Amino acid sequence: MLLPPDCEDFKYPTEVVPHYGQAAKERKRWPRWEFECHAARLLLEGNSVGLFGLRRIGKSSSMEGVTELLRKASVIPITIELQGSNCIEDLVSELVNACERQREPTIANNIRGIFTDTMIRLPATVINTLRIRTGGAANAQAKQATPRDVFDFLQTILGSIAERLRKSEQKIVLILDELPFFCQNLHQHSDAKAGDITAFLAELRRWRSAGLPMLIGGSIGVHRLERDLGIDPNLLGDLNYDQLHTLEKEEAAAMTDALAKGCQFSFWTPDYTTVILDTVPAAYPAFFHKIFLELRKEARLQKLSVEKTKTIAVATTEEVLQKNFFPQFDHRLRYYEKGDADVAKTLFRTLSKNNEDIEAKVLGKAFPKDWTLEQRSRILSALIQDDFLKKPSKNQYSFATPLVSMWWSEQNSLI
Repeated sequence: MLLPPDCEDFKYPTEVVPHYGQAAKERKRWPRWEFECHAARLLLEGNSVGLFGLRRIGKSSSMEGVTELLRKASVIPITIELQGSNCIEDLVSELVNACERQREPTIANNIRGIFTDTMIRLPATVINTLRIRTGGAANAQAKQATPRDVFDFLQTILGSIAERLRKSEQKIVLILDELPFFCQNLHQHSDAKAGDITAFLAELRRWRSAGLPMLIGGSIGVHRLERDLGIDPNLLGDLNYDQLHTLEKEEAAAMTDALAKGCQFSFWTPDYTTVILDTVPAAYPAFFHKIFLELRKEARLQKLSVEKTKTIAVATTEEVLQKNFFPQFDHRLRYYEKGDADVAKTLFRTLSKNNEDIEAKVLGKAFPKDWTLEQRSRILSALIQDDFLKKPSKNQYSFATPLVSMWWSEQNSLI
């Protein structure tokens, strides 16, 4: 078994270029070794990994880090971006495109070959649609199949695709980014029924059990599919679930100094670092990247004092909270049925009265008296998956991060 070499004696970079937006790569990426090394080892052993959480906490960047470690271990990671995709043929076309991007034309051609082998059994409209999607010769003006037609027939060849991937000379790991969103979009835009999504996820699980490991990421948890579509969560129950935690103080300071060096701030001193660390409410890399983008812009116009740095950091942090984090909590809470949402708000009020972790039995008193243990467990599990709550210990609960507490305080201030 080849282990990722960087996991044996890893070091954090001393220089990072600020970046905000898509997944950070190379000199723009701050590695999250704790997650990346653990995930890479699990995947190399044939296990699959699930990474779900809020947007802007670094999931895609960390998944990029995992792919780098897999490549160093002579494994082919095939990353399929499912963000915005809304039909099942997108999965195949993205798979082919990913192979091409990662210079694996043989695998891409093998997948295309599956269509050649099965075309005789497909209606002409489906053939034309699939050829267009996968880069083959097709008549763009000819009639194409409906989403329902494509979904039905494409389901029949998913197993063949997995078989070709498993027969590759090198070990392959599939990396599916935003799979839960993709499943929701299939349901909303491709006329796929809940049973179709179930069959699709069951097929992917069969791929994993047959020896095709996957790293699956998403901004929404599995419970959303269970709640909205009635999907059995056990279809993804074989995943080893992991989380991206906030940076420890020492690591956050190291990242801050690395960004200062990446911006070529020769004036930087520990006082500047302290100002940044004191400003950021939760040490996710996105806050630091965005602050340094603004600092670099301002530094071109004037010399940055410690006080000016603090002013920019405070304003930028508030912008990130209002644009990227608080709307996520609003959006997630709207997905709850009214009764569940009302109970969730009651739990938030109870938690907000305590500055420390709260005992489970104390939180339990906030539930309606007629709620069963099953109902209580269900909503607590949903709130944890949606990054509202966490369990610091077996019998305690708290807000998942200070971001939730800040969001809830703002919500109450507007009432």
